[in-house]
Amino acid sequence: MAANQIYVTTYRLEIKATRENLDNVDNFMEAIADISVTLYTIPDVFIITVASDMLNTTQLCNVAIRFFGKEGYTISTLGMLGPFKKCR
Repeated sequence: MAANQIYVTTYRLEIKATRENLDNVDNFMEAIADISVTLYTIPDVFIITVASDMLNTTQLCNVAIRFFGKEGYTISTLGMLGPFKKCR
């Protein structure tokens, strides 16, 4: 990827619907609110759209682990758009 190009990726994050995980939903959404557009569709599924230079899959996994634990979630990539010219 060229330094002046970015991609937009959409992820599907599904959490295990335990009491603790559901209690952490607001904290998770707040943690990524400044860098993504997040849609919380049903009690255990998020649709997250983010620019590649703001958050990648590994970083998203690390945030999810912090709030939902190692076994408490699954992430899949729904799609990627781009490249787009990066604004300065």
